[in-house]
Amino acid sequence: MQNKNETLKMEHSISTKTRRMTAHAPAIMVFVCLCFVSDLLLANGITIGSGGSINVGQGSINLGCKDIQVEGELQLGSGSLDDVRHASISGTVDAQSGSINLTGNWTNLGTVNPGTSAVNMNDGCSTTSSTISGPTSFYDWSVMTTSGKQLNFSAGETQDALNSVKFNGTDGSLLKIRSTVADSPAFFQLAEAGTQNVSFVDARDNHAPMPGQFMAPGFPEEYNSVDSGGNFRWFGSYRFNITVYKDFNDGNPADVMVHKECNTGLPLNVSIGIREGNPITFVTTNIDSGATNCAVTETAPDGYTVVYATEEDGPTNPDGCIYNNVEQGAELECFIFNSVEPVQINVQKLWMDEHPEFQIPMIAEAQFECTGEAELDTQDAGTESVLWFLGDDSFDTFNVLPHWNGQTSCTITEQVSDSSVESDDSECAQIPVLLGQATDPAAGEYDCTIYNTRLYEGIPVLSKGNMLLMALLILSFGLFGLRRIQ
Repeated sequence: MQNKNETLKMEHSISTKTRRMTAHAPAIMVFVCLCFVSDLLLANGITIGSGGSINVGQGSINLGCKDIQVEGELQLGSGSLDDVRHASISGTVDAQSGSINLTGNWTNLGTVNPGTSAVNMNDGCSTTSSTISGPTSFYDWSVMTTSGKQLNFSAGETQDALNSVKFNGTDGSLLKIRSTVADSPAFFQLAEAGTQNVSFVDARDNHAPMPGQFMAPGFPEEYNSVDSGGNFRWFGSYRFNITVYKDFNDGNPADVMVHKECNTGLPLNVSIGIREGNPITFVTTNIDSGATNCAVTETAPDGYTVVYATEEDGPTNPDGCIYNNVEQGAELECFIFNSVEPVQINVQKLWMDEHPEFQIPMIAEAQFECTGEAELDTQDAGTESVLWFLGDDSFDTFNVLPHWNGQTSCTITEQVSDSSVESDDSECAQIPVLLGQATDPAAGEYDCTIYNTRLYEGIPVLSKGNMLLMALLILSFGLFGLRRIQ
């Protein structure tokens, strides 16, 4: 009886100290002797108040499906916490080489130093799911179920495992891996040197970003598992993605064919249409990781130059997006930029004289005006719209940025003030200007011609014979005059 009374006094003393530590005395450091922890102490779980501390040492605490809340400091040592329902951390957990075995949620708003510890999530305590929130680095992390538990990763957050991970369900009771927000991924990273054991899982909306390991690198059937979509670097047979973005500097909404070619993987070559504002993703599986080379190019539309970049604001090149030694799980990008090419309009000036022997080289002037041009930030709106012609058969040029809608046109007009010249510029009215349009003056090609005709008002028109006779008469009169003077 005396021993029983002493034990009750000790239990009462520990319980009283713990309650005081939690509610009233944050500066008090309490070290629990685990061999005397009673059911009374754990009736409502464990709360380590701010400023308080528990050191498990080499012992163990069985919470009997109650919760632990760490606002102060928990030191696991080499001991364990067993039958924990939910764990909530806003203080510090120094896990050392201990273990925590729980069935419910893990919420980390504080600091977890994983050491070489293990966190094991299993069935029990009437829980059917476990939610992981707050980024945590685990050393060894195990989640196992025989009842079809659902493991929820907090959307947008990253959980890490430094040494090993085990995600196991059973036949007919798959471990469901989900994000807390459907179609919004959560992230899990297993260290490259770590080990993984995945079987009987149903995964959705989980990404395993680099430099972490590819999770379950093979077809889902190899793991008795299901790929429910929205995953990245899960269940790939050594695969990677290339997401392609398209940009026209004039906003052209046209579809353009983009091509992906690789030296290994499935498919090796594939083409697909893409338009501005609607990126597409090439998925390549069965690659030879580290020895796969790929290129993305497009069939450049008429009237545009094209350059490529593998980073949105990175250096460009005209040959394509080139990728060498692609690793499995790589998430690559290709940016394709198209710039509208100016069209050169060539205007010919042609004199139509009946008597070229009277032609005198003249300087002529014309003006041009264009409507419906592409509206670009780089367009020089200050260009003088004047053409100059010198000689009897000459040409001048100007540049136009055609609009993708095909409604760009230009008109060239000539104002003639000389009454001895007739001008015909009707051929140069409303000239359509289209993407990729080209004429070659060297080959005698022009977009339009302005015709001029000289008029010889009051001048008698003589045949060549009469002109010779007139020349002889003038010469004769000249000789006659010279004789009289003599």
